[in-house]
Amino acid sequence: MITKYDNIIDYYPSEYELVNCEKGYENENKFKNLSCTKCIYNYRFIWGEEYKINICDNRYDSDYFFNYNLNILGCYKCDDENGGGQIGCNPEKGCSYIAADDHLYCNSCKTGYFLYGGDCLACSNADRNCLECDCNSTTYNFTCNKCINNKFYIN
Repeated sequence: MITKYDNIIDYYPSEYELVNCEKGYENENKFKNLSCTKCIYNYRFIWGEEYKINICDNRYDSDYFFNYNLNILGCYKCDDENGGGQIGCNPEKGCSYIAADDHLYCNSCKTGYFLYGGDCLACSNADRNCLECDCNSTTYNFTCNKCINNKFYIN
């Protein structure tokens, strides 16, 4: 869907500079420059040297995943709960989405979370007084490294 300079809405084919584009605009000049303002599936913008404008990129970095669930179909950051991610997932270490079981698997967790079977769980889930923790991925032994306040200590 393209909004023209005179606010008239028109539809253009998804090709050239509009590949993977959901919404865009056409500016007022004799060359009819088209620019995308929103990509489909939350794809990100990259600089398109061929068109000298930002275009939608359907590739995503390891800190993103593509959710095939039809209700939220799209590209999301590993810790984006709205897209099926996990808040405790550390996007810098990557994640993977398995469509067969409709589940996101984290490679690593943020501080305050521990990795358990690909899920990042809050330390407070295992010990309500624990702020920072570790969990051995082989034996699943939980260790609290820091308590929530000075009333508690690590035993």
